[in-house]
Amino acid sequence: MLTFIEQQEMIAQLMRDIQRLQACANSTGQQLSADEALRIWNRHSQQKGACWLQLPPSDELLARVLEQGRCHP
Repeated sequence: MLTFIEQQEMIAQLMRDIQRLQACANSTGQQLSADEALRIWNRHSQQKGACWLQLPPSDELLARVLEQGRCHP
């Protein structure tokens, strides 16, 4: 079981991931809500057999995943 501090750290990381997903989409001229970012990355992670994958270091790769996720809701 996670401690309170560990839970808070997980939530903070999730928020940073969502902000990065949104920023990446915005840099390519797309608007992406927090809910949509969460849905796209969650589905991508689950397709790879994970609960939540770490975001890739490359924004280019991340943008491709986001675009694919938007094309296949």
